[in-house]
Amino acid sequence: MLAKFKYPALAALLFLTILFAACTAELTTVTSVPEATEPPNSEEPTEEPTAEPPAEVPTAYPVDEAGNLYVNSVDVLLMESFPLQAQAVVTGDLANGCIVLNGLTAVRDGDSWRIEFDLTHQGEMCTEALVPFEENVALDILGVPAGTYTVSAGDVSTEFTLAMDNGPIDEESSAVITLERTPCFGFCPTYTLAIFADGTVRYNGLNHVDVMGEQTGQISPEQVQALIDAFQAINYFDLQDEYTDLYVSDMPYTITSLTLDGQTKEINRYSGDGSAPMALLELENLIDTTVNSEQWTGSPPPEPILIEKPEG
Repeated sequence: MLAKFKYPALAALLFLTILFAACTAELTTVTSVPEATEPPNSEEPTEEPTAEPPAEVPTAYPVDEAGNLYVNSVDVLLMESFPLQAQAVVTGDLANGCIVLNGLTAVRDGDSWRIEFDLTHQGEMCTEALVPFEENVALDILGVPAGTYTVSAGDVSTEFTLAMDNGPIDEESSAVITLERTPCFGFCPTYTLAIFADGTVRYNGLNHVDVMGEQTGQISPEQVQALIDAFQAINYFDLQDEYTDLYVSDMPYTITSLTLDGQTKEINRYSGDGSAPMALLELENLIDTTVNSEQWTGSPPPEPILIEKPEG
């Protein structure tokens, strides 16, 4: 027999409360995802490790000749001057577009010169095609004695010959032969020539010539001796010191001199004086033609004409 509640309304309310709690528990069994939480702050912030930068690769650096440069030819140019000047002309190919030729140096070793190349590699992306080059480099041949010499670059070499000693001009030495042509009343070429024993020729253009000022030329010692022989053939030292009678006015003077065995003779000849021997006029022109003075004056030497002395 069921026990009777003294308060039936209170019992019903308790029953409903228990039933509602049981239903609510079943509905809230879904698992919830906990929210992410930040780590607790520390007194010193933690730094993330940084990667070290890669080592720098140089964009330009020197390289050797081997495998980077190929020489095709070597030639030597001798300039017409005294002392002589020389240049080596080198042609070839660089191995690729990144090889740069900065310059050449000629290093002498005895009777030969070796051409050295200053090369650098520049850039990273290189064209593989050969790059041709042609460069000149001076050869120091001042004071070099006569002989045959070798110039080499890479695996290529060439030879050149000096016919005579390439010494500097001795400023204290005297010219062996001189020639001077003076002004006239007109357009006469005015210049001086001095010829030294070693064949050095000094020209100085003064007026009515193509080349004004000083120039240096060169003839061989054999040509110098041939001129001395021509002086001696006309007995130059026995001629008068001057032929300056004024048969005709406004003509130029031609002054020659010869120094031989410590003796110097000078002759001053006026073109208007016909008393000078024809051989002297021919000697004057021989000096001009031997040194090729026309290369500077622009005109050949004058025709050797003797003006006759007027009667009375």
